[in-house]
Amino acid sequence: MFSDPRFYELLTDLTPGADTVSLQIEADGQRVTWSQQIRLPDSVPASLRSVVGAAMTITETQQWLTVDGRHSATVHLVPAGLPAQLTGTYEIRPAAAEAGSHQMTGLDTKPCMVHVTAQVQVAIPIFGAKVEAIITEHFREAVSVRSQAARLWQS
Repeated sequence: MFSDPRFYELLTDLTPGADTVSLQIEADGQRVTWSQQIRLPDSVPASLRSVVGAAMTITETQQWLTVDGRHSATVHLVPAGLPAQLTGTYEIRPAAAEAGSHQMTGLDTKPCMVHVTAQVQVAIPIFGAKVEAIITEHFREAVSVRSQAARLWQS
């Protein structure tokens, strides 16, 4: 699923105000680089809009590994034009209710959970904490959309 372009098309369709700018998936599916243009919601402060405009491009890179049959990825998101980044991991685990996990069908079609951890870093004086909060909220919403897309993918 994570190495199928149709999954990213579905994610884009499910994300209000989003358009895919580019998608590159290496032949072995181990590296995915996806850029999306996101129209900023009205809740973004005018002071931040003056810096980034009405929309921004966010590039996500996933580097997948399989060790002892377990799948995980390091994740790196960078919003264009901002000194900011999100780094983290996706870990596909057997299905079990865990905080921070979202249920979906795994690479071998058995029920699984994707455990997500992430850290946001912003190097902007004065506005940094506000930008971190906006990026964190956007990422939480994106993870929810991925969970919804995974459920649709299974059906």
